[in-house]
Amino acid sequence: MSGFKLISQLIKNKKAKGNFTQSFSVVDSGIYAIVVSARASAWWQNVPQFLRRFFQDDNLSASFSNHRAALSWNGNDLKGLLQTSIFIAPLYEGKHTLEFTVKQSPLVESLSVYKCLNVRNPNLGDILPSIEDGNRRPILKLLCLDQGLTALLVKASVLPGSGHLLFRRDDDDLKLVINGTPVTNNLPKAHSDWYWCGQAQKYQPSQELTLEKPLDFAYRYLIELYGDRTPKIRSFILSFAPRLLSTTFDETKFFDDIVFTTNTLTRKEIEDLLKDYGKTNPNHIANRKFNGKEVAELIFEACAEYEVNPKVVISKFQSEYGLIYGKASENPSEEALNTALGVGALDSGLILQEYQGFAKQVVSAVYFLRWHFDLAPKNDFSAVVDERKMKVGNRSTYSLYRYTPHVEGARRFLAVYKDLFDNQW
Repeated sequence: MSGFKLISQLIKNKKAKGNFTQSFSVVDSGIYAIVVSARASAWWQNVPQFLRRFFQDDNLSASFSNHRAALSWNGNDLKGLLQTSIFIAPLYEGKHTLEFTVKQSPLVESLSVYKCLNVRNPNLGDILPSIEDGNRRPILKLLCLDQGLTALLVKASVLPGSGHLLFRRDDDDLKLVINGTPVTNNLPKAHSDWYWCGQAQKYQPSQELTLEKPLDFAYRYLIELYGDRTPKIRSFILSFAPRLLSTTFDETKFFDDIVFTTNTLTRKEIEDLLKDYGKTNPNHIANRKFNGKEVAELIFEACAEYEVNPKVVISKFQSEYGLIYGKASENPSEEALNTALGVGALDSGLILQEYQGFAKQVVSAVYFLRWHFDLAPKNDFSAVVDERKMKVGNRSTYSLYRYTPHVEGARRFLAVYKDLFDNQW
């Protein structure tokens, strides 16, 4: 039985001519794999279209929903061969979107959405296409999001060149790279960065080699496979932490009180984080001062005074008006800066002038987050959410609902928090 169920095939053999988006919906929460297989040509393969494409590689990138990270295809690397890229993440029921950035005319061979049936140890080998014959190039890019990945087991086989009918001096090879670092081997006569090495394999009792790789517990991993010739992937098993397997959003208790009140970042760490997002943009809030103070100083001082986690406030900057990353952060208007955290911006459209101004927004936001946190028991943990009365399970959930009284707002905040901080509470 396959570990995945095909939910929908959204694209088949689409010649991309410009940037585009592709939306899809899932009817129930769960862990899903979004699988995109595409080809991109190198500049010299585009010579027949001389005037328009000569000296131009095909390039493609895809970003998923509100996650910053993208997966990419490069024509100079692929030279027309197939690369499969997979996002695997927990999804709530509803609509989700992939955004594609296109250069020249790459071919999107397929875009499919699968639901993961085995949420403990899914085997991606069930949904991977066979590997085409070609020189060293990326064959798989996998981005695990919000998953708590703890281990990886890959079983693959490679042939020495003598095992092929043609080009018998060219061996199969397969390289595994995890977060930018290749997994090495200690086999004699091997290319050490290519864990599966056809040259070394002819000195081994079997053409098949299994890698069992424990991983540091983390909620985001980029895993890449590079292939030479035609290695065969027998299995590609991911191991997820059991406590993270529930993908049901608990609207009554979606945050932790201790996390909410723990000051987890120094001023320097806040400054470094913000400047990392704003390093190429002088208009980013990281590179501006308000009332003579940098944003990191404003956040740190307010959070220290009221005992609120700075990560909560930074996440609010993004979930309210997108001021950390994305288009809205590139050149924010004065209006956006004056209501940067949404304090005093009512659902009716009314703006309360006493809270206008960036520095006031920071201090007021932290104050109200803490005030509502302390008020929760006095109000029996009952908040009005989406115009209905809801009794919530803890103080932090109550405070966040009093700040933004909508379930979708809570979901967006939590997704941003995980995206910014890899869910490391």
